[in-house]
This record gives sequence, structure tokens and C-alpha cells, in this order.
Amino acid sequence: MPPPAGQRVLSPAGRHSARPHGALHPPRTAVLGGLLLTGYLGGGVAANLRLENSLFSHTLFPVYFGVLVWAPRLLRNARLVEVLPLVRRREGSA
Repeated sequence: MPPPAGQRVLSPAGRHSARPHGALHPPRTAVLGGLLLTGYLGGGVAANLRLENSLFSHTLFPVYFGVLVWAPRLLRNARLVEVLPLVRRREGSA
């Protein structure tokens, strides 16, 4: 049964929620998690290189996964694009 109109509902954490949670609002530690996961995936690449596994199916799989991790963060956060530019700007262009 839904609560009466006009009353606030406590979230599972016990706080009042005025905005929706979920995929639209990533956590503030998302960039830190991406950095840590990138380091972990780099270890996977190093291990596969050492074992001389096939390049595109095994060795580069952590790279593919890393791109999937970082692409949404770069698209959502303009400050990350300033720190990690994918394309260099030409001199004199704004």
C-alpha cells in the first residue's frame, strides 16, 4: 500500500531521499574505482603477455574492458575530459 500523499518515505539507509538514485547519479568515488580497476586490468594484461596467450582474444581483453569502464565516465564528466584529453587542441583554437 503506497504512503499517503504528501508524506516522505525513508530510504533503506534511513535518510530522506529528494532525488532518484541509480544510474543517473553515479557515486562520487566512480573515478577512483575506475583508476583502481584500470590498475587491476593492467596486471591482467601483464600476466597474459608473460604467458604468451593469444593477443586479441586473451591479452587485450582487459584493455577492451577498460575502455568500457572509462567511456561512460569521460562522456559524463567534463572535468575528466580536461584532465585526460583524447584529442589535442590546435594552437589558437578555442
